[in-house]
Amino acid sequence: MNIAIVGSGYVGLVTGACFADVGHHVKFGSEPKAILAHPTVQPRVNKDGFRELLVLAKNPESTIYAAMYEVRPGQVVRVNRNGLTKRRYWMLTAHEHNDDLPRTIRTVSELLEDIVQRQIVADVPLSSLLSGGLDSSAVSDYGS
Repeated sequence: MNIAIVGSGYVGLVTGACFADVGHHVKFGSEPKAILAHPTVQPRVNKDGFRELLVLAKNPESTIYAAMYEVRPGQVVRVNRNGLTKRRYWMLTAHEHNDDLPRTIRTVSELLEDIVQRQIVADVPLSSLLSGGLDSSAVSDYGS
């Protein structure tokens, strides 16, 4: 048996795939509630998780639940007979930002418009679901 889970999603914003180490078994899910639905997984909040809830701060790779972890963006988690291993295949690098505010606004606007226009190509009518957040509002605006 050899299982690999690849992390995806927004860096630092959204919890992606998760896994829980339950005795001699590993449970995978698209989010914590998918794993918690399994009868062998107990929804026990650990101390670090409780701290996260109180201060509204997220620790990378952790969840609020004991023995449950998220797969980070750019990470592969592999489970086989030898155990569980993690490997980074990609990492966001920071660069000095030298543009002024008007140039920054123009660049972000151009990039967002370009990617939305490339993603909404379809031969059927499209719709958009607004969550009220900044990203869904911007995508809906550029896609209209």
